[in-house]
Amino acid sequence: MAAKKKTAGKKGAGKMAKNAARKSAAVVKKAVAKKPAAKKAAKRNVAATVVKPTAMAAPVPRPPAATARPPTEQAQVAVAYNFTPNRIQDWRGIPGSTLEQRDLGLDAATRGLMTARHVRAQGALAKLAWRRPALDFHYVYCVKGWMRFADDKGGSVTLRPGDGANLPPSFPRGEIEVSSDFEMMELTAPLGRAAPSKKRTDRFAVDYDRPEAYISGDGPRAFMAYRDAGATAATGRRVNINIVRLNSASDESTGWHYHTLSCQFVFVLRGWSKVIVEGNSEVTLRAGDAMTIPFGVKHDVPGFSGDFAVLELNMPADYTTIATEAPAAA
Repeated sequence: MAAKKKTAGKKGAGKMAKNAARKSAAVVKKAVAKKPAAKKAAKRNVAATVVKPTAMAAPVPRPPAATARPPTEQAQVAVAYNFTPNRIQDWRGIPGSTLEQRDLGLDAATRGLMTARHVRAQGALAKLAWRRPALDFHYVYCVKGWMRFADDKGGSVTLRPGDGANLPPSFPRGEIEVSSDFEMMELTAPLGRAAPSKKRTDRFAVDYDRPEAYISGDGPRAFMAYRDAGATAATGRRVNINIVRLNSASDESTGWHYHTLSCQFVFVLRGWSKVIVEGNSEVTLRAGDAMTIPFGVKHDVPGFSGDFAVLELNMPADYTTIATEAPAAA
């Protein structure tokens, strides 16, 4: 009997072990069956974790209020001397137009505060639109051919060689028509984030080339004739643009001097002049050449051709020319 009970006990134990194994297997199957769902849930949680911060990203901070003064209101604009000769390899096409242009070095001399460019047509009549971002100053001068555009009162303006126009910041954008032989010199000063003075003057003005507009000695040199090209009054004397020409051929030197100008820029219209700038070799400026001279830099102009004429940018319009000794190295 004892032996039978032992056998029965073994059988019972075996059954219990089998039942436990079955239960364990069922639990494993359930866990395996739930695994894909767990993976999907995990993926959903990961996706939610990635998207949520993006959706709640902090807004882009607003730029600080403008504090800088516009270029034409600054005490020093030109910070480096620049001489840019007229070279055919410097011309570049203007995208989206039939015109081409070349840089005149003012951008480099002022570290981007102002720009000057020489623009010309490529042998065909052209129509284009003013590309006018926010500007502190904009002046155009017709060198050759003609250009036509609408004025600020709905009329039409045609500039011919020697004519110039001051275009204020409020000047409307419109279409420009130019002749096939058109050339102009353009001066601009981007406004950027600067805040113009509330009481300053900005007006549209056109100045036509007239013989009687040239006044001998109406500038630093008695042997030159000066014509105010319209920017002085239109900008409230922040900017002066003169067309300067020689009364007669002269070997007379201006003598070493400097100006109390924030920026002086010249663009030769015809003829030539010799110029020596402190720390640099003498150069001869010819038609199409440009030069920028910073505040207080000494220079001398020892000679001119009889037909010499130049467009001269002076900032501000009221300044002093101070005679000085030649630099030691000159």
